[in-house]
Amino acid sequence: MINIIAITSLSSSWFSAHASLHLVKSPLK
Repeated sequence: MINIIAITSLSSSWFSAHASLHLVKSPLK
């Protein structure tokens, strides 16, 4: 259970970081 929670939080952290980078890069195009 703890592993699943850790993976889930890591995934959401990576996803929000990736989305933030994408949103930052989009206006630069």
